[in-house]
Amino acid sequence: GLNANLYLHGNGKSHATFLGFKALKQIRDGGEIVAIIDGQDQIAPPFVTTASGWGNLTYRRRYIQLYAYLRETYAIDEKVDLIAASMGGLAMGKLIIDRPFPIGRAYGVGPVPSLQTVFDRGGDRRKFAIRNAFGLDPLGKDDKLLNLAASDAFWIDNLDSAKGKLPPLKIVVGTGDSTFKFEFGGTEAYQRLCDRYRQRGGECSYSEVQGVEHSHYDILSEVLEEALVKPSAQ
Repeated sequence: GLNANLYLHGNGKSHATFLGFKALKQIRDGGEIVAIIDGQDQIAPPFVTTASGWGNLTYRRRYIQLYAYLRETYAIDEKVDLIAASMGGLAMGKLIIDRPFPIGRAYGVGPVPSLQTVFDRGGDRRKFAIRNAFGLDPLGKDDKLLNLAASDAFWIDNLDSAKGKLPPLKIVVGTGDSTFKFEFGGTEAYQRLCDRYRQRGGECSYSEVQGVEHSHYDILSEVLEEALVKPSAQ
């Protein structure tokens, strides 16, 4: 069957996310599938759906459905790789723990390492969407319950409940990424994530690309250089 990579898009993105010409050429030449679905419908109020993202069940279900569709329609291999950009990193983490389908490797392209940190540092534009995603009061009356209501997105705290062996995780961030520096907690947040991942027995690496901005497609291109070469072919 075909090798497939699920691309979990970031906030405000969609199936039409521009991956960059170099990445598209890599995908074409690699003979693999990179699949994206709209995991998020709205990013700002007024909300009429729970699909405001941030690793919630609505977002994850859509990618589980995408996986099932690819298996049925394109006969992809059972095991897939995950590539998660920014907000998509929260859903990637929960999928790693729950394992609704076999995961070979996981890649983070400037992924969110901590929902709580983004909520605390990202201002109202983040708070509104996150409250909506997890059914919290829109005016913030129960913000202190975030870690309970959004426990799925606090995946790094739940690694002990992971089903099976953790897949290798590689995180790549651009040094020109002001979002990761100010809203995500910076390099230290990723180092803590990798430390926890390793303590649970998984492989985790972290690297930075000089000068590149947040979730830029130049980072994706670097990730694809590895992702499109399956371990059996190395």
